[in-house]
Amino acid sequence: LKLQFLYLIAGPLSMRRSSSYASLVRALLACCALAQAAGLRLLIDGTAPFDAAADGTAGMPFSTLAQCVEYLEVNIGNGAINNEAVTVDIAAGTYYIRDTVAMTKRTATSDCPVTFKPRDAAQSVVFSGGLDVSAMLGPLQAGAFKQALISSAAKSSVQEADLSSLGAEFDTLFDPVMYHGYGFTSNRAVNPTMVYSKGERMNLARWPNVEDTSGTYLDSTLSPAAYPGQVSHIAVVDRGYQSEFPAEPKYAPRESADFLTGGGTFETDYSSRTDQWTLSKAQSPMDVFMDGVVGRSWEWTYNQVRQISGAEVQLVRGEQSGLLTGKHPHFHFENVPEELDEPGEWWLDRANKKLYIWPKYPGEDVTMAVLAGPIVTMGKDTNFIRFQGLIFEDGRAEAVKMGPTSDIEIENCVVRNFGRDGIYTVGTRTTVKKCEVYNIGWTGVEVGGRAGISADIDTDAWTVTSTDIVPANNVVEACTIYKFAWDVRSQEPGVA
Repeated sequence: LKLQFLYLIAGPLSMRRSSSYASLVRALLACCALAQAAGLRLLIDGTAPFDAAADGTAGMPFSTLAQCVEYLEVNIGNGAINNEAVTVDIAAGTYYIRDTVAMTKRTATSDCPVTFKPRDAAQSVVFSGGLDVSAMLGPLQAGAFKQALISSAAKSSVQEADLSSLGAEFDTLFDPVMYHGYGFTSNRAVNPTMVYSKGERMNLARWPNVEDTSGTYLDSTLSPAAYPGQVSHIAVVDRGYQSEFPAEPKYAPRESADFLTGGGTFETDYSSRTDQWTLSKAQSPMDVFMDGVVGRSWEWTYNQVRQISGAEVQLVRGEQSGLLTGKHPHFHFENVPEELDEPGEWWLDRANKKLYIWPKYPGEDVTMAVLAGPIVTMGKDTNFIRFQGLIFEDGRAEAVKMGPTSDIEIENCVVRNFGRDGIYTVGTRTTVKKCEVYNIGWTGVEVGGRAGISADIDTDAWTVTSTDIVPANNVVEACTIYKFAWDVRSQEPGVA
């Protein structure tokens, strides 16, 4: 066929001008395209009952992504699938991922590239790391939490869900809130659960509220419009331990016991508000967190509050530069159950396994992020995989984490509601194209890698194996990336 096609292309001029010649060339081109597109087609259908003998045919489809990947690993690995492109068609629906789907160098090869895509481009295929708890919500019951609420309107609007009957696979929902921030080693920790509704991230109960522009307790040098939902301190009582300046007082390495327990104390002028946090103050240390800047302007931190005594707030851990004055402090307090006072706010009672939420969209889904790992990982030398037209959502870590890999394409996908990076890759020839990425805790899309770097995606460890600098040829093109860095607010760009 190739020889005949070349002969026709290079044939006599009189022949090339004939209408029959043109028709024949079009037919040959169509045949070539059809042969290339055919390859092997497999099917995933979440409505199909699990069958260990499934082979991906229409009569015996895979029921999960993990089952399909395992099939590819075995059959590409042993040569049963060889020298043909593989297209995995995925039936519409939401596929809940409870364990990370790990792809390896046996999932696809240069001779057997694999594309994962919706069977029907007009219908959505969603891979979710979340749990829809809408059906579990009911009226707020009498008790200590209801009594502690500051807002009277909240007492009649907040709903609760008893999560204690969930199985062990959902225990990660109750992982504790973690301190983190600029200069803290635990910056790399996996975030606790978050709550989403209609694809929008809900706010953990806080004070002041997100859109509060009153600026009543904000440093006078800052604009309330530019710093909504923020307050400041009025004086530093005790700077606390710091890890930046060895020659200065109260220096301690940031992982030392002194630093981890030697937080500073600052004075406020809003004790009339914090005096109402009776439920929170019953714990020692408190489970309330200060989210913001109390040192140098780029040193954002999420530090636990040890105690609040009158106008004084003491933190649990030190700050990189210690507490400073004259540096335009601005922050808010989070995970404060008493402050659940507007639609879209929530609080999780981890001890009693109860979720409290004031629904922003009554009757709509309420989803909690469960999966503590990425939806998909691609380990060392995983190559020639393409995701097209898929939706990844509601995870505590990344949507897709890979490296070192090459020739990976993620195109026309939606990546939303993840606690860490949206897409993270170390490798070469990675293309992220025409994707929508939003509600991301860290960086929207992080791409990197060169021949002289070895990376372990499980531990985030990078090893320089050569000083030779070579092009990685990674591309992020025509993507829409917004609402990123909601968790780590310092030095986390849309693309890195």
